[in-house]
Amino acid sequence: LGALEQQKRANLAALLTPAELEALDVRDSPAANYVRQRMPQAKTEEEFRIMVKVAQEFGMDLEKEMFGDPDMDFAEQQRKRRQTDREMAKRLKDALGEDRLAEQKRAEDEREMAEAPARMRAELAKEAAPLGIPTETLNQFTDRFMALMPEWKPKLENPDLTEEQRKQLEKQLKAVMERMATETMGAKGSELLKKMMADEKE
Repeated sequence: LGALEQQKRANLAALLTPAELEALDVRDSPAANYVRQRMPQAKTEEEFRIMVKVAQEFGMDLEKEMFGDPDMDFAEQQRKRRQTDREMAKRLKDALGEDRLAEQKRAEDEREMAEAPARMRAELAKEAAPLGIPTETLNQFTDRFMALMPEWKPKLENPDLTEEQRKQLEKQLKAVMERMATETMGAKGSELLKKMMADEKE
């Protein structure tokens, strides 16, 4: 926690009982907002409380996730985030049980796969407009890319990968995407991907 957040929490702790402070954390805190926006839906209030507590232990915060750490380069931030995700998954498995965590993961994967095409089309359309790439062509590329995800997503999310293995997989996927973009959109497709990848690193 930053100094301001620490002072704010100390002030609240002086005013509230431990039970009242915990109830406030569950209703309105960076960790609670993170659980609502980034994690699978809890089945019960008690499960939600557990998830908020774990998110709080790891300092999960949507605002910090959005803006990143200005003192850390992009690659290091990504490495640190993957490490935190692994450690948090282990902590959730201990708290919720392996079967429930696996159930949550399946539900989250299904939700992501259902939402991903529309999100990707919107992102591509924004970047493609100055290049004059037709919407129909963008949709063809999106459909081809999403067809790859059932194969590539489990590979990239494998917690046993080393950083070097992950980099090699990302490099292979990038090459596949570039080839697919060129086949679908011509030279403008390669230009579009480079622009999007540059934006992600900023």
